[in-house]
Amino acid sequence: MTPGALETSDRYRLCIGGIHVEVVSEDGSPIWAPDPISRFLIPEGDPAADCRVGVRRVPSRAELPAPVGPTVFESGALWREFDDHGDSLYLFASALYNGEPYRTARFRADHTSGEVLLRADCLPEAHPPFPLEYPLDEILFGRLLGLREGVELHALGVVDERGHGIAFVGHSGAGKSTLGRLWVEAPGARILSDDRVIVRHYEGRWWLHGTPWQGEAALSEAARAPLAALCFLRQTPEPELQPRRGALAAAELLARAFLPYHRPAALDLAAGVCARLAASIPVWDYGFTRTAARTDVPGLDG
Repeated sequence: MTPGALETSDRYRLCIGGIHVEVVSEDGSPIWAPDPISRFLIPEGDPAADCRVGVRRVPSRAELPAPVGPTVFESGALWREFDDHGDSLYLFASALYNGEPYRTARFRADHTSGEVLLRADCLPEAHPPFPLEYPLDEILFGRLLGLREGVELHALGVVDERGHGIAFVGHSGAGKSTLGRLWVEAPGARILSDDRVIVRHYEGRWWLHGTPWQGEAALSEAARAPLAALCFLRQTPEPELQPRRGALAAAELLARAFLPYHRPAALDLAAGVCARLAASIPVWDYGFTRTAARTDVPGLDG
């Protein structure tokens, strides 16, 4: 399969944040990877997949598994998670189907393998189904990421003309997509994502990864770059940069991370990642306006 191709197949492999997930239709029925997820398709082969997801169609609601264990998390709308004899069982419901589940996913505790069941009477007619349809894609990669020295951040990810990765961190409404449109005009700059990035430590350094979970500007790229700076976004009368020091940077990173609050052990891992990240990478307060921003960050090696 050609990387980034929008194809229908009975199997494919995704790589997001350096994590490889193989999706296989167990009954041979076609499955789909829509844009922008399709930008993160990679050829099959080495390295071994971090997770294998089998997919099957079932005729109706009656064939979907019913939870037998305690509720772990309830989103209040789209999905619920249950502890099912040590496995994680996810039920996804929709008002389109009278609030009934139309898809389930069961994973081992470490999420290295799992199975997605799709109700045949709820499948789209225009194209084959996407088994990891939101929010399952983000749930799965988030769980895998937590065990691999990484964190997903609310951030604009930029690679400058010298190949340095810069994460501009901010809550929803902080101006990430606005700033992304300004950086698009900077010579040689590339946007990895205008809303959510993955930061991981491996191969002896911190890496900034693009993700398909993009923002209003719809900017994303399946690429990575060495992380050289973290910038907390502020809208100011004039563009400015001020160094940020101290433990507050780690706390603010954690506040802008996608966290499994219902899982204390995973939350502790994410807090540790944010603390090590803030202690290892230069951190700045980055002020910008709706029409102007600095496209240089001091301290980056040429």
